[in-house]
Amino acid sequence: MKYLEILFQEYLNDKYGQDDGQIYIEDYGFYCNDILALDKEAYKQAFEDWKNNRKSDLIEKAKNMLQKFNIESRFEALKKQYKNGRLNLFLGAGISIPQ
Repeated sequence: MKYLEILFQEYLNDKYGQDDGQIYIEDYGFYCNDILALDKEAYKQAFEDWKNNRKSDLIEKAKNMLQKFNIESRFEALKKQYKNGRLNLFLGAGISIPQ
């Protein structure tokens, strides 16, 4: 979860901050995520909203990729095998340690 929180903080600073991610009042710079964190409930709600939006965006991106390469049926078959517990995952090439 820490990874997502870091992405969220970067998102806030990039979207609402200036080039360096900060908001300036006079000569003092403040990071957007630090300002929002002053209200813990608002921060928590904004983080949840961001996670939900990010999840929807990523699902849509995945669907577009499946359509682009015409592999929706293969993915659905794989999903079905996984759901039925008939999928065995394995680690493949490139992970063995040279002797």
